[in-house]
Amino acid sequence: AENKNYVIIDGALLNREMTKVIKYPAKSPRTTFTMPNSVTSTAESVFDDCIYLENIILSENLEKIALSSFDGCTALKSITIPAKVSNIGYEAFYGCSDSALRYS
Repeated sequence: AENKNYVIIDGALLNREMTKVIKYPAKSPRTTFTMPNSVTSTAESVFDDCIYLENIILSENLEKIALSSFDGCTALKSITIPAKVSNIGYEAFYGCSDSALRYS
């Protein structure tokens, strides 16, 4: 049966409208995640301790990165913050390498 509230895309849990990434599995062995361009926000701690993720491609329409969204993503090598992002939550990238962050 189809879930009326959520969808799973490449292992990530999103709301049905695909505008918010709610959770990504911390123990997933995937090294890359591409966020659908319909996403405009992330939930708090959405990628918390995803120690295998090296590259995250964010939605071009992302506007809000919630509190601790990428906390503990210690393997992160590349993430580009889209120009539309106007709100980045406290400690959103705590534990990530500063050299991984890029701004478009």
